[in-house]
Amino acid sequence: MLTNLTMLLLAASVSNIISSMQVRILSWLFLICGGLFPFYLFIVNTAAITDVDLCEIERDMCWRVNVLAVENLIRAAKKVGAHLVHISSDYVFDGLTPPYKETDPVKPLGFYGKSKLASENILRGCGAPHTIVRTQVLYGVAPQIRPNFVDFVVDRLTGGGELKIVDDQTGNP
Repeated sequence: MLTNLTMLLLAASVSNIISSMQVRILSWLFLICGGLFPFYLFIVNTAAITDVDLCEIERDMCWRVNVLAVENLIRAAKKVGAHLVHISSDYVFDGLTPPYKETDPVKPLGFYGKSKLASENILRGCGAPHTIVRTQVLYGVAPQIRPNFVDFVVDRLTGGGELKIVDDQTGNP
């Protein structure tokens, strides 16, 4: 059934590129149309509402994108025999004893972390081939993405603005 090495990359940084409704539509379209194009080896889910503060306020939207859309992608992956790669977050941990290993106990403190942990748990129990990648301190360049930590520091240093950075967090990208 899998005769072509093809990867589906679904959206990036949903909070600034596409709405939660569009993510749900994309995941349903892939589920419906997947049978027409059964050539996917991997589905890489990079879609998420990643604005931690917004997730606390817009919990329903956060859950729809970070959890329910993953359920649709699981169904699509099963339908076409694809391996689902899911991007998660270090926010599934409480932040008290970094750096973390995959085997460390999870204890999300906020709704964003809870939504990412819920999607991980759904994947673990889904019966489809999958990989969970927990990311931390992401940065890069792409059109229409929100500023990241590196951009923030460079902008402040080159613009002569005051640079205030937390000193109680540890990151290991």
